Amino acid sequence: MSKIKKNVKYADIIALAKEYSEKLEEVKKKQPYHLNIIEELHINENAHSRILAKLLQYKEEGKYVFLDSLLEYIKDKQKVLECDFSKIMVASPEITQEKDRIDVLILTGENAIIVENKVCGAVDQDRQLDRYIEKVEEKGIKKDNLYIVYLTKYYQKPSADTWSGPRQKTEFSTRFCNLSYLYDILPWLEKNISIARNETILESALKQYINYLQILKKGDKMEKELKNYFDEEFEKDLGKVSDGYNKTKKLLDDFPNYIYDLIKSKIDEWNRDKGVKPFKDKNPQKYPLVTELSKNGSNYFLYLELSDEFDTVSCCLEQKNGDITNSKLLKELSRKIELQKEHARKYYTRELGLTNDNLNAILDDFKIIHDFFKEK
Repeated sequence: MSKIKKNVKYADIIALAKEYSEKLEEVKKKQPYHLNIIEELHINENAHSRILAKLLQYKEEGKYVFLDSLLEYIKDKQKVLECDFSKIMVASPEITQEKDRIDVLILTGENAIIVENKVCGAVDQDRQLDRYIEKVEEKGIKKDNLYIVYLTKYYQKPSADTWSGPRQKTEFSTRFCNLSYLYDILPWLEKNISIARNETILESALKQYINYLQILKKGDKMEKELKNYFDEEFEKDLGKVSDGYNKTKKLLDDFPNYIYDLIKSKIDEWNRDKGVKPFKDKNPQKYPLVTELSKNGSNYFLYLELSDEFDTVSCCLEQKNGDITNSKLLKELSRKIELQKEHARKYYTRELGLTNDNLNAILDDFKIIHDFFKEK
């Protein structure tokens, strides 16, 4: 388990946590009652991409009004955003989601726009953007006509590893646009909600999504309010823990490692005689157990996945290459365990709240699938 700094006294932290909890409840009570379906479903990056793609695909009198509007938004702000999308012309666009593993792809005449969605903080994969660029070039789009929109919560920049090198990154310097969900997508949607005024279901869905993003933004304000509280109150009344907020933040930052260590101990206990071969190219805090398996000439990843909030866990099976939806293997496995579709490559058994009993249940799912692959 990751070690906490020795100068942090546990009694102080327990008292601090209680104080923090009470203040959090006080702040929450100030908020009006709300129910947001999207928030309750704990959507991930794929779901955000599906929503965005659906909006961009919407046509009104033959015009892709949301797509036109988003491009206009980027063009109006391109000096601030340090990009140049002025040459893009929308003509009979083809808009796909999760095709060739690209979150959203917009093909429009000679131009193409790759939308990479990292709103939930997914880690950049090695040469990820390069691979997407190559896929689009295979469709006959020249690299000079290819643009990238990189969507994050707070304007995070992609890691250096996602490009093949500095030259590729420089080549896209003006055709790369970094947008924030909270400070670009949200205000853009709020401004354009009138587009859906004649479509009751679309308008309702859009209002729910806007409200969901507003909740995320409000969460940031709540955190600032709590920080201000700690800065003022602890300096005044609790000098011995005047850096209380930072210590609490340290504990929260350490939480993924703590959860990982707890899960790892259970995995190791089960794995002593199973000998699951580990696969190290996934973030262990989010994917505490990953192994690569093969059957009938195809390769698969079997893994445990924690939600971004570290409050749910699921067991997932993903084909390394290809679509497993109609495969014979999937039909055989479905006789042993119920599987739910995430997308063409990935299925999961169930998603449960992260408790000791639920973790054991998910590990049982992992064992069933693992043993199925080992059957001859």
